[in-house]
Amino acid sequence: MNAIIQMIQNLSGKDEKQLLQLKKQLGTSQDIIMSSVEVLPSFLQQIEPAKHTMGYVFLLLPMGALAKTDEVVTLFVRLSVQFLVVCNSQQIRLIPAKFRQLCDLLTTKAIKAGLALSIIKPLQSCIWKVAPGDQVTPQHACFARAVLKAKAYKYALPVLDKYVYEVNPEMTGLKGEDVRLYFYYGGMIYTGLKQFQKALEFFEMVVSAPAIVGSKIMSEAYKKYILVSLIHFGEVKSLPKYTNPTVLRLFKVIAKPYEEFSTSYETRSVKDLHSCASNHSKEFLQDGNFGLVKQAIEALNKYSLCSLPPTSPSTDSSQNIQRLT
Repeated sequence: MNAIIQMIQNLSGKDEKQLLQLKKQLGTSQDIIMSSVEVLPSFLQQIEPAKHTMGYVFLLLPMGALAKTDEVVTLFVRLSVQFLVVCNSQQIRLIPAKFRQLCDLLTTKAIKAGLALSIIKPLQSCIWKVAPGDQVTPQHACFARAVLKAKAYKYALPVLDKYVYEVNPEMTGLKGEDVRLYFYYGGMIYTGLKQFQKALEFFEMVVSAPAIVGSKIMSEAYKKYILVSLIHFGEVKSLPKYTNPTVLRLFKVIAKPYEEFSTSYETRSVKDLHSCASNHSKEFLQDGNFGLVKQAIEALNKYSLCSLPPTSPSTDSSQNIQRLT
């Protein structure tokens, strides 16, 4: 390990050729690093995270992955938080896959340890180190997931409100799953903030994303799209024409209770909606969507009132009340 530390210190400059050489050498030294996992914290103290960013990632990642005690997990989270704030963008862009693994592992470990709030700002700070501001990165998904678990929704707005539209997997280590998760978590955050229009836009990005086959995250986004659309518009808005029709048909089968709930909504009968919600309460609860179902039922009164004709002296007010029920 002493030789590895010396190599990290010698090759961690601005010279890209040396950095690529370091990347190759660290890759072939993984067995040595993994076998020294218990003493990695002491070796991490010998290198500077801002100066020796690449080497720091290669040592920190196995430390966190093989952590066996709460004490080591807490140390891993603390060191990672400090690292993300000061890490060198040139070096992390040379190891996008490794850096993606580190951020994903940190997010998982921190959430499990009840430390989600502590990683929000550090994850946000490293998003634009990975790629220019118009790029979706894996760190976007990690950040949104941490915000969601910490229920610190307003912390997400500086990131969510910034429109990102470019993807560059080679530069960022991005996978299709990262994009879908970012927009799914973002939709849930906007829903928590009751910014339903933006939530729908994010869920729509997930559901209408190019796909040969559907995925679990896409079907979950579709379910939430239905409920949030009912809350916000009183009806389910059509998805874009470019949404894969085969995949959409699959979602309609998977989300059958939600389709039935939407159909019941069209009757504008609170009684019918309560009956439908009761019949499918198991599915709604399992999906974590029963709160949205209740909000949709509560919103029905608003849309029913809007659809009533103007009252006149000859109109019996009890008739309007009956129409609402």
